[in-house]
Amino acid sequence: MALMGESPVARACSEGGRRGAIELMQKFVRSANAEGFEFECADCHSNADEGDYIHLKPQADVEFRKLLFLARPP
Repeated sequence: MALMGESPVARACSEGGRRGAIELMQKFVRSANAEGFEFECADCHSNADEGDYIHLKPQADVEFRKLLFLARPP
């Protein structure tokens, strides 16, 4: 979902692979948390603790869009 289209995460994935996408998402999470909003990678990813970033929870699309808005990427 985050890797499709023109999202900043999709661009990061194209340029830096999965590691680039993960690093950007973590940066967004830190940015949103600094703004006072609580996010964790486990909010969207079912098995993030195990390194599985493919399987998503049902609310992942809404949470991803909210994260992009709150993190205010360029």
